[in-house]
Amino acid sequence: MKKINHLITACVAVCLSNVSFAQNTWDGGTTSTITTNGSVGIGASPGVYRLNVTNASTASGISQSTTSAISGNQYGISNNLNNTNTSGTKYGLYNTVTNYSSGSSYGIYSTNVAQGTGQKYGIYSNVSGGGNGVGYGIYSSISGTSTVRYSIYSSVTNSGTRTSSTDATVFGFFSSALGGDSRSGYFRGDLEVNQGNTIHSSSNGNKTMFFESDVANDYRTAIVFNQTSNQYDWAWGKALELNRAGEMIKKIDGTGKVFSINRSDLSQDVFRIYGDGRVFSTELNVKLASAFPDYVFKSDYQLMPLNEVSDYIKSNGHLPNVPAAAEVEKEGINVGEMTTVLVEKVEELTLYLIEQQSFIKQQQVEIEKLKLELKKITK
Repeated sequence: MKKINHLITACVAVCLSNVSFAQNTWDGGTTSTITTNGSVGIGASPGVYRLNVTNASTASGISQSTTSAISGNQYGISNNLNNTNTSGTKYGLYNTVTNYSSGSSYGIYSTNVAQGTGQKYGIYSNVSGGGNGVGYGIYSSISGTSTVRYSIYSSVTNSGTRTSSTDATVFGFFSSALGGDSRSGYFRGDLEVNQGNTIHSSSNGNKTMFFESDVANDYRTAIVFNQTSNQYDWAWGKALELNRAGEMIKKIDGTGKVFSINRSDLSQDVFRIYGDGRVFSTELNVKLASAFPDYVFKSDYQLMPLNEVSDYIKSNGHLPNVPAAAEVEKEGINVGEMTTVLVEKVEELTLYLIEQQSFIKQQQVEIEKLKLELKKITK
């Protein structure tokens, strides 16, 4: 009897290995095919695919909904593609959407309403393994002529509050890259950040950098570095800001170096600006906004008589056209204008000296005449 049962079982197994099963599917009309090698075809034969779906009657090719209140990891779709060094393109999940009608189209649409503790993923992708070729965790290509198109669209709503001591816990898109030649993101083309305030990195402690726009509704962009390993411990007192007026402002909380230009071939700074206003440079050229004072030497220039200069100094405490000390202390000095004034005074002083030299020379002539007359009288 045992031999008969084994024989029957073997015969059934051989027969099933070459038979496909047909049954009604969820839409009530499409025939699904399930083969004994694990492939499933819905509306079509499985072919080379483990799951092959051809659908023309409903809005969804595959609709998957998971609602769970248990703790631990949960996945709407979990796909693990593991291959050795074989040729050909491998896809964990491959989706092509062609839409000619109005309305929204989604290659992959995921909604995650999660309860309880543990990690929740709308879409989770992990790429690993060796071999040549390019590996994509998620690859999306979009084309068409519709007004708005999203290759990947993510919407995140969080009721939590960000504090100065905790990291963010809700991400619209999360990417992790490990290894010397890996990058978390690659963008070829324009990148737009809209209706958001920050772009920042939360790793590497005090090496992190923070970009923020619309600071206190002032419509400015700030670049700030982290001071400690706390993600939100930003050094606002040292921020670099660019406001909507086109002004670039570098903040400093001390008298140290704010900006410098370093000559790598000389291994030294050739230009520096310090927090207390000092400027160090090897040379400074100023292009004047007004004429250089060679006009002083023209014949029509009215040189103020020395007695009037003396009266002006007594009344004002400084030279004509030279700013008063109180004004300089309040407004500072325009280097170009002050250089012009100083050259003007030097040229005027030169004219005074020439005038005095001419007067002295005339006096010397008169003295020589008086000496001759005196000599005649004393004989």
